[in-house]
Amino acid sequence: MSFLVPDASEIRMLQFVTGDDAPGILTLRLYVNNKTPEDSDTVSDYTEASGFGYSAIALNAANWDFTTVSGVSTATYNSVQTFTFTSGPVVIYGYYVTDGGGNLIWVQRFSVASVTIPAGGGDIDITPYLGLNSNGTS
Repeated sequence: MSFLVPDASEIRMLQFVTGDDAPGILTLRLYVNNKTPEDSDTVSDYTEASGFGYSAIALNAANWDFTTVSGVSTATYNSVQTFTFTSGPVVIYGYYVTDGGGNLIWVQRFSVASVTIPAGGGDIDITPYLGLNSNGTS
């Protein structure tokens, strides 16, 4: 998967860490536009899935697990989050996470070109994570 914390999102994260602002509830969302994440991205660059039974998922702050292995620190959500579509077709390219103010925090494009939900519906399972390497970059 192509994982990215855009530049504006890095500033938001620094605001969270320094106590200048609070993230509020993080929300996991799927995007349907064929977009490769870029450093200049904002939430408006991503088209959220809609209809077909889709709904965004609020992420509980208590459900993150934190580890550091070989200089890479990660936060991994401790349970798979399932998006259930009651119908389709819907083409999904990846997921993104927004803060309580609706700002983009990070985005991850699927490692496959896209995932297509068929006319009869289906599920997409995501385990959100965020990683930082030892020099502080994402």
